[in-house]
Parts: sequence; C-alpha cells; structure tokens
Amino acid sequence: MGTPAKGGAHTLNFSFDSYVITALQRQSRRRAVVASSRHFAPPRMNDPAGINKPAADTGMRRADTTADLMARPARPPKPPGPPRHVDAMPDLMAKRRFDIVVSAAGLVALLPVLLLIALAVKLDSSGPVFFRQPRVGRHGKPFRIHKFRTMVAGAEHMTERHITAAEDDRVTRVGRFLRRHKLDELPQLIDVLRGRMSLLGPRPQVPAQIARYPAADREWLLAIRPGITGLATLEFKDEHELLTEDEDPERTHTEQIMPAKLDYNREYYERLKRGQWTVWGDIKIILDTLKALLLSKS
Repeated sequence: MGTPAKGGAHTLNFSFDSYVITALQRQSRRRAVVASSRHFAPPRMNDPAGINKPAADTGMRRADTTADLMARPARPPKPPGPPRHVDAMPDLMAKRRFDIVVSAAGLVALLPVLLLIALAVKLDSSGPVFFRQPRVGRHGKPFRIHKFRTMVAGAEHMTERHITAAEDDRVTRVGRFLRRHKLDELPQLIDVLRGRMSLLGPRPQVPAQIARYPAADREWLLAIRPGITGLATLEFKDEHELLTEDEDPERTHTEQIMPAKLDYNREYYERLKRGQWTVWGDIKIILDTLKALLLSKS
C-alpha cells in the first residue's frame, strides 16, 4: 500500500475510491497529498467521524506534481546558536599562530633541559615537580599555570602575601637558581601551546591581584592572553631583588611597580588594538629577554 520515500516519508499509491480513509488509518497518516491533473477537484469522501465532509477537512490537498508527493515533511528551523566571537584586534590570529609554532618548537628543543630541571627539583626537596596555581586568563577565564616548583611544598599556605622576595626562606636551593635565571617559567610553554597564555603579554596574575586594578584597566588587561614575557617583564627583570631591599614589599609592589607595569602592558595592548603588531617586534622582545637572562648576575 505504501512505499518508503526519501527521508522516511511514505508514498501511498491508490485509486481515489471509498477505501482511501481505511488506507490512511492503517498507515497512521493524518494528512494526505493527492497527485493529479490541474483539472482535478477533490471530491467529498466518506469519513468515520462524519458523512460527506470536504477533502480539505480531512487534511487532503491537491499536488500539482508528483514531486510534491515525494517531498520531505518540513522540519522546524533550528534555533540560532551563540554568535561567534569576532576579535576586535585582527592581529590576534597571527599572534596565536606565532605562539603555536614557537611554543611547540621550544618544547621539543628544550626537552632535555626540562627533564634535567625536573630531576633537580625532585632530588632537591620533597614535593611535586610543577607548581600549579590558579591564575586569571583572557576574558577573566581562570586556568592553572605550569611552573617548576621553586619553594618547599605547601609554601603558598604559609603566608597571605602574593609577593616573593629574593631572600624568602621558603625558596629551595635549586629554586633560587631557577628563579635567578627565570628557568622556572619554561613549563609555561605548555600553557602557550594550549592557548591559555601567549609568548608575550601581561604576566598572569592571581585573582586577588587582578581585583586591585581599576575596572577600566581590567577590561583591556584581560582582553589579551597573559604572557611569559613582555615589555613590563623585561623592564622589571630584577623585581625580586628590588623588593628584597624594601621594608614593605607588598605596598611597594602595589603602589609603584604595578602602575609602572600597567603602563608598559598598555603600550603593548595599544599596538595590537591599532593593528601595529608584528612578528619581528615580538621576536625582538624575546631576544632582548634571553639576552638579559644570559647577562644576569650569578
């Protein structure tokens, strides 16, 4: 009686006679399409619910072509999905590609060094190799940063301060060497490859530090990914040593260093916003950072 059509619909083949209603009931169909010539007028039909009801009342209509009979039943439109985010800074896509290439190549090239450092950290003191701490990423999304552990296990619970001076008693022997040469930051190449960070950008902060910035500054500061290095990091490469000599390092960091860093980070953000970012500009800052580390005091 019925033949399956494309999309799971069924085509009913019959002569228009008194058995139409019975056929529809057997096929569990509530509507029917009748293919015929343009001169066809749907006759009145017998209906179990009433006598001589018009075909329109039974859900029947005339199809001008047999293609209508094969047509798939209309489906309700899908609800629109969330709008795709379009970055206001077009250079961010090129910057992201640069991050992926350099971080992947860096992890491969530095693998022996990373393994040696991990072994030294493990042999020097008990605890995990990596220090994982929540930081605030782009658009305020939190992530757990990767760093080689430079302090005794559980050091973050020994004080409420977020600033670590160079002579902090919690720092291990291997940790002092790693901090001096910034080698504890190398695992952050993992975060760059995963898209949590960038090679260049503002340093990732803990939520308590981000809360200290004015709302207007937080808006642009969190518009880009935090970085391993940058203009502010390069300028304050000896920050730990400077804070060691201060009587109130927490206050000095908040009132003096943070505003100065903010100015450098704003300069880098404005380059991206104006479309003035270049690969060579980032490469120059990276090379300047490596040069500063190699020439740092032993």
